[in-house]
Amino acid sequence: MEGESPARALRQKPRASILVSTGLVKKGLADASVTMGSTGAAMAAAAVVLGVMEGIERPALGGPIVGLAPRTVVIDLGANVDCRPAQLVSFALIGHVFARLFWGIEKPRVAMLSVGAESGKGNRQVQEATELMAGSGLNFIGNIEANDLPNGVAEVAVCDGFVGNIIMKLTEGFGAGMAEHLKNSLDGQLSELEVERVAGEVYEMNNVVESYGGGPLFGVNGVSIVGHGRAKAESVRRAIATAKLSVEVDLVKNLNDELAGIRGLLGDKA
Repeated sequence: MEGESPARALRQKPRASILVSTGLVKKGLADASVTMGSTGAAMAAAAVVLGVMEGIERPALGGPIVGLAPRTVVIDLGANVDCRPAQLVSFALIGHVFARLFWGIEKPRVAMLSVGAESGKGNRQVQEATELMAGSGLNFIGNIEANDLPNGVAEVAVCDGFVGNIIMKLTEGFGAGMAEHLKNSLDGQLSELEVERVAGEVYEMNNVVESYGGGPLFGVNGVSIVGHGRAKAESVRRAIATAKLSVEVDLVKNLNDELAGIRGLLGDKA
């Protein structure tokens, strides 16, 4: 139920579909779990049943959210609202692996979302994370601002879940509002089908999570896809396709392998 504690729900509802499907992945009876239910419950189930990867404290959510930059993954999108700098470095690595596996980019550009592009901008968390990323071996290009996201200046944009969730929801709300505005503005100037096409395109461009169906929960030892709560049949189909692709590119093994490469850095600074 909305507002219910994920941990309490898992304890009191052992036969909940999220727990059952995640358990099937753990047992090797399924390759992936897909849910359109509670994000918190999906995270809790994956962390408890599948286990968290070494070097990762908590699972993270991330993915493309700006339609004008379909090859920019923003991470975290709401799973972790309070983060230490070392956690942000792990998000950067996760995004790096995602961009390489899903988009074939050998050296993805990694950036830190901040209030200014200049070095030294941002709060203490951002400044310390920036120092760590600069020495991580990733293709770190420094800070970027939120208005840089539509321009695709980086393949990976790192932030804590508080910032990421606000950006995602603002983008989605903007897309819905613009789509409705276009319907009203173009009424009588274009055919009804053309108006619906244009408005639908603007909506989907700014509601990427819904359009893709869902995204992987990063940092757990198994494929768990979390979809949008208001998803319809087509979105569920797309989420299943995302799960299939995640299995085919061996996302979990590749992420584990690359995490091992900088585990020393994360361990020292965690």
